[in-house]
Amino acid sequence: MPHFKEEGSPLQTGVSIVIPAFNEEAGLGPAIDELGDVMKTASIDYEIIVVDDGSTDNTAEAASNRGENVRVIKNRRNMGYGASLKRGIQAAGFPVVIITDADGTYPSEHIPALVEKLTEDTSMVVGWRKGFSARIPLVRRPAKWVLRKFAESMAAHPIPDLNSGLRVLRKEDVLRYARVLPDGFSFTATITLVILSGGGTIAYEPIGYNQRVGKSKFHPVRDVIGMVGLIIRSILLFYPLRFFVPVALACFGAGGAILAASVMGVFERIPDATIVIFVMTGLQFLCMGFLADLINRRSQL
Repeated sequence: MPHFKEEGSPLQTGVSIVIPAFNEEAGLGPAIDELGDVMKTASIDYEIIVVDDGSTDNTAEAASNRGENVRVIKNRRNMGYGASLKRGIQAAGFPVVIITDADGTYPSEHIPALVEKLTEDTSMVVGWRKGFSARIPLVRRPAKWVLRKFAESMAAHPIPDLNSGLRVLRKEDVLRYARVLPDGFSFTATITLVILSGGGTIAYEPIGYNQRVGKSKFHPVRDVIGMVGLIIRSILLFYPLRFFVPVALACFGAGGAILAASVMGVFERIPDATIVIFVMTGLQFLCMGFLADLINRRSQL
C-alpha cells in the first residue's frame, strides 16, 4: 500500500506551478501574469515552470521575460500533455506541485483555496468544474459523463471531475507512479485512479471554467478510447477483481438467460454449446481475476 505523507505545510514550503503548453502563444502570457498576481496577493512562495511541448509558434517567447519566478523547459518534439507534466514536475523545486493549463480556462483565483485543502490527510486536491460557470463544450459532455461513471464503478469512489487540469498534489507521488502515468491527455484521469486505488484521499474544490484561448488539442475519439483502456489498466494494477468479477458474472448471466429462454420454449432445442461457452468464459475470467489479485497482494509484501 503506497504511503502518502506531507512534507510541511504548502503555505510554508512554497509551490511549483507546472504549465504544459503546445502552441499556446495567445493565452500563455496573460495566464502567467494572472498566476503571478494571485500568488503574490496570497503571499505564497512559488515558481512557474512552463514546458513548451515542441510548439511551432512563439509559445516559448510568450513565457520568457515574465519574471525571475518563471522557467521555460523545451521539448525537442511534441511528446504529449502527460509527458510534459512529468518533465515539469521532475524539475519542480518544491514538494507541492500545482498543474494548470496555458489556455486561461482555469481561473487562477481558486489556487490559494486548493492549496489550503492539501492537508496531511489529503493526497491531492482537484479543481471541480461545477455549476453554471463551467463552460465545458456540449459535444464533450456525454463522453465525459460515461467515462466518469465507468471510472467511478471501477474505483468504487465518487469522482466529481475526472479530467480537471487544475490540481494540487505532491511531487513524490507523481514520481512514484511515473512509470504507469500516460504521456497523453489521460494523465489526469489515470493519476486520480492510481491515488484512489492506492489508498489515497482526494478533495474536490468547486471552481469556475472559462472559455479557452486558442484551439483545443483534445481528440474526441482517440483520447476517449485511450482513456477507457487506461482506466482499466489503472484498476488492474490495484484491484483486478473489480474488473474480472463483473465480466465473469455477465458471462454467467448470459448463459443463464439463454438456458431460461430455452426452458420457456423460446428455442426449439437447448443451445448447449453456447451455454457451455459462456459458463467456461466466465470461469476463465474469474480465475484470471483471482490470480491477478494474488499476484498484486504478493507484490505488496
